[in-house]
Amino acid sequence: MELSKRAKWAIEYYNMLEKSGCVLVGLSGGADSVALLYFLKFELRANVYAFHLNHLLRKSESENDAEFVGHLCEKWDIPLYYKEADTAGFSKENKLGIEESGRILRYRYMGETVRRIEAVLQTKKTEKPQIKIATAHTLNDRVETFLLNCARGTSMTGLVSLKPIRNDGVIRPLISCTRKIVEEYCKTNKLKYIEDSSNLDRKYRRNRIRHGVLPQMETINPAFLENMQKLLLSLEYDEKYLDHSVTLAYTECVCNKSLDISALSEKSESVRRRVLIKWVKEIKVSPCARLVSEVLNLKNGQRISVSGNGYILRTGDWVQYTAFSPDEAGSGTGCDLETPYFEYTLTAGVNDTPYGRFTMITAPATNLPEIKKVYKNFLIYIFDYDTIKGNVCARQRREGDRITLNRRNVTKTLKKYFNENKTKNRNRIPIIADDEKVLAIAANIENITNDINTKAAPVSAENVLVIIFEPSE
Repeated sequence: MELSKRAKWAIEYYNMLEKSGCVLVGLSGGADSVALLYFLKFELRANVYAFHLNHLLRKSESENDAEFVGHLCEKWDIPLYYKEADTAGFSKENKLGIEESGRILRYRYMGETVRRIEAVLQTKKTEKPQIKIATAHTLNDRVETFLLNCARGTSMTGLVSLKPIRNDGVIRPLISCTRKIVEEYCKTNKLKYIEDSSNLDRKYRRNRIRHGVLPQMETINPAFLENMQKLLLSLEYDEKYLDHSVTLAYTECVCNKSLDISALSEKSESVRRRVLIKWVKEIKVSPCARLVSEVLNLKNGQRISVSGNGYILRTGDWVQYTAFSPDEAGSGTGCDLETPYFEYTLTAGVNDTPYGRFTMITAPATNLPEIKKVYKNFLIYIFDYDTIKGNVCARQRREGDRITLNRRNVTKTLKKYFNENKTKNRNRIPIIADDEKVLAIAANIENITNDINTKAAPVSAENVLVIIFEPSE
């Protein structure tokens, strides 16, 4: 059967499993996970365990899923580990999407389950058992992720995401099997499975790719998924080569966490940026495209603040990171006075800046409900168009700037407001202003968004100026 052939190839090619290995399978009850469980248990003869997470999102449907996987594991004599998690609560608490929250919780609890199984097995054996976590991601899932990452912008690393083996060792034996192959396997082996109704809900971007984009691509070329498999394999080769090159370059350019910019400048652009990203991670700072560019362009004696916790300073050919003292770190200033002054005039339509994307729209106030609906997931700032003076810009704060906090109906200086909120990296926060006054603070910071009612329409406005802000990562 095609699934068996492809899954065995993936397991052997990527060295996923040892012959006597144990596997914990993430079992949702869908076709993919049921097919994977059956293949590992009855074809590969692996020592299999199953894990099911009830996300508590679909009420009775979730309960039916749990009951189904329970009966299935009992029938196939497979130990089942079951867990319930308040996914919606986790999503709200951590300000993450439902899909991402579910993924984080699944891997977290599967990791905990592996440790539980290992502890039990170790009491029976002299050697510590090795248990792999297996998920049932398919080629369709991988191509969907590829397209999603392309849509939101990514590097080569993002293009080869959903790898056959995750960095933490989680394996994906069905990664070269299409969903059609999986469904044919289930049909041939008379495997029952359940359909998750949320997989049909097009409010999720992945589902729009799955049910809209992929079918269209297959009308252009029925072999689209197979061709994508070849492309992804080619990208894997390139990524592996680049990783090796970066490892060599890193040992040449980094010494005691200090970076030799002169040596780094001799490397190719691709290797240079990757070395810098690796170094930024090494000093425990979150990397982003803007920070990478700023470090590469640092002049001797210049420094830049990072995350309000420290600064990166260039001295001669060397770049070093220094953490702020507790007093400096707690001052709220972030000590980023070295950030060069910036100002970007905003025009109608999309305006991309190093600090984020500003989309400016002028419209009748009656159009606001539709605008809010379209941009509901972004920061939205709404102003009475007739009160705007001159040009609108996104700029760095200036001495004497004042802001009106319309939720509290008070006006105060930006300096005082930032001090009260202990706002870090304040010189990097874009200020939306016209020629006479500050209109808003463009920042997704809870205190600020609470004080400035960004989505409130001016009561008497006939026409409105709407600015949608998407911060840089």
